[in-house]
Amino acid sequence: MAGRTVEAMYITEADWDRLSRHLGIEHRLPPRAVYFSVAALARDDEIIASWASTQMSSEAPPTSVWSNWIVTRQLLGHTELTFNAPFYDSVEEASSFQSDKVTMEVGAAWARPLSSVVEVGFDNVVSMVAQNPQQWWSTATTVRLRFTDTSPVEVLGPTSLYQPAVRERWDQFVEAIRSSVA
Repeated sequence: MAGRTVEAMYITEADWDRLSRHLGIEHRLPPRAVYFSVAALARDDEIIASWASTQMSSEAPPTSVWSNWIVTRQLLGHTELTFNAPFYDSVEEASSFQSDKVTMEVGAAWARPLSSVVEVGFDNVVSMVAQNPQQWWSTATTVRLRFTDTSPVEVLGPTSLYQPAVRERWDQFVEAIRSSVA
């Protein structure tokens, strides 16, 4: 960003805790590289909403993909890191049982101003009725954005609405985008 001063990156324990709320999924926290890649895009105290997902496979070649999206008042940021190990997270990273060196590939690491969004679209609406018929949840599980200078970007959301924490996090993420570009 033009005119932005970047200080030396040091993540304190408090920063780490705040980032954990944005970068983890359900019961998993990501490897350290995910923290540093997101922290390079925005300070943890600037993040107002986030979405994280993983794709993990033990089939050849084994991989773990961590995809993180962050929203600040001014930016949308995205990182996607692929590790060459199955089910690779902070626990696996700290484990002494890793026999092979785990490598990482950066698939995406960018931040774009939300002021440059020219189109917001939603696809794949999912609905769910709770046990109480008065409760009904429905949300778009794909957000499409187009920026003035780039091709469209898609954010894939939850595949299920049954976990309240997942549903709330996705709703906060979508609302942060909608209110920032409105």
